[in-house]
Amino acid sequence: MELIEFLRAKSSDQENYLLKDHLKETVARIIEMHRFFEDNKENFSYNLSEDLLEKLIVAAIIHDLGKIDYNFQKKVFKAEERESNEWIELEEFFRPLKVIQRSPRHEIFSSIWSTFLIGNDELDKKIRTAILLHHYNEYFITERDLMEIIYDYEDQVKSYLGFIIKNSSVLKDFLIQLLRYIQEELPNDLLSSAINALRTQMDFGKAEVLLEKIKGHDDDISSFAEFYNPRMEDHDFLVLLGFLRRSDYSASANVP
Repeated sequence: MELIEFLRAKSSDQENYLLKDHLKETVARIIEMHRFFEDNKENFSYNLSEDLLEKLIVAAIIHDLGKIDYNFQKKVFKAEERESNEWIELEEFFRPLKVIQRSPRHEIFSSIWSTFLIGNDELDKKIRTAILLHHYNEYFITERDLMEIIYDYEDQVKSYLGFIIKNSSVLKDFLIQLLRYIQEELPNDLLSSAINALRTQMDFGKAEVLLEKIKGHDDDISSFAEFYNPRMEDHDFLVLLGFLRRSDYSASANVP
């Protein structure tokens, strides 16, 4: 089974419904924005650094990985499609996750992916938080750290992490194929730099550390994964979050 050709971001009646294509289109919007900024730099008072844009591309790649989940995939496969070999193979792959009666929102699972795909410097924390908030949810008004959110969904997260750890070789292969696909479709120096950074930081061993900390009720993961706590009128974070959301939403709507 080639996961990259099966996993969906949306139902099949929508444009770019495969997860690989939605993520590629989200990255394409960031590259488009970068070109626009470079062509019109003298008209902006805001400094849109290449470091920020590189991290935005990483966020765009990670932001919907939480859709790699049985309940989400079942939702986007219509009833009549669940007789296909494609769905039968996917359902078998996701069998360990069928115990989860109700999955958390996909952006929460995407935040879990970020714990072992990116680092933990100030900009990484902002990216991780933007991934959590790229759709409107309760965490806009209820500030929680990552472990508090995990404990809100403890059983689901433990099952999900166990699934990721058990299938780490398959999922690593999926990510490598995904990165190669996006890079081939969108040849760009900034994208190449972002992908190289993501490949370097990727560490599935952190998923095992996180699972052990959850089982041991250890709430300190500050050494490798934290959220950023935005302050009132934190314009830099709002710009970052706004760019990610605009890129995601325009990709979903299939508009520039």
